[in-house]
Amino acid sequence: RLALAVEATGVGIWDFDPVSGALRWDDRCKALFGLPPSAEVDYGTFLAGLHPEDRGATDAAVRRALAPDGPGEYDIEYRTVGLEDRVERWVAAKGRAFFEGAGDARRAVRFLGTVRDIGERKAATQALREGEARLRGVLEGMGEGFALLDRDFRIREVNAEGMRLETRPREAIVGKTHWEAYPGSEGGELGRLYKRAMAERVPVGLEHRYTWQDGRDAWLDMRAYPTGDGLAVFYRDITQRKRAEARRLALVELSDRIRDIDDPAELSFAAAEILGRTLGVSRAGYGTIDTAAETI
Repeated sequence: RLALAVEATGVGIWDFDPVSGALRWDDRCKALFGLPPSAEVDYGTFLAGLHPEDRGATDAAVRRALAPDGPGEYDIEYRTVGLEDRVERWVAAKGRAFFEGAGDARRAVRFLGTVRDIGERKAATQALREGEARLRGVLEGMGEGFALLDRDFRIREVNAEGMRLETRPREAIVGKTHWEAYPGSEGGELGRLYKRAMAERVPVGLEHRYTWQDGRDAWLDMRAYPTGDGLAVFYRDITQRKRAEARRLALVELSDRIRDIDDPAELSFAAAEILGRTLGVSRAGYGTIDTAAETI
């Protein structure tokens, strides 16, 4: 029944006698090294079946487990290259050494463990890494800022465009909470929306005026989306768009205001007031132009 249970799990069993050098593999263990059930094996066979890049580290792990003053435990992942079929496989091996004697006479007398095929897991992990690399490439190439926040609102990542908008060094932002990196934001509308998105797991958005740490004034368009346990925040500078909108609205307002004004002074005052407000200045003046002398 035990043999059937082991076979059903796809686990191979190995048993090594460090004293005599005898090594016993079951059929599954042999298959993971590309060998038929009838193959004879020893420790040299084991080493020969390891991928060249993993051979040294795996041999060292075995020797550490068997050392009299070692841990006696063996837990490693390595690649095999089939000795007959030349197929490369990923294998996870676990084992334990058993000792006799004490002090200088202590020695390993048995080394017993299991192996299992982890090829599918490794392939899935590699695919995930490649997917993450592609996603990172997309995020880095975006024309808008991106920041990843964890559940504590700590900033875990900022893309290249986000850093360009910032001008501050990365260490001044990444690793800090949003409230630390952007003082005053927690109590404002932005902080309220971030907290709502995190708590209710809903997307939020806001167009807001923001003053960067170096004093630059800008309009930002922010969109935040819940991720696994945090928020993905996308933002872009829309200052030019906002200025263009303000100019269009100013022209519409100016047209409405001066439509029924006949007095040149009143007309000039209205135009200067709208222009000053649109440009964000505290004072705006006006004058008359002498077209013949080309003077104001």
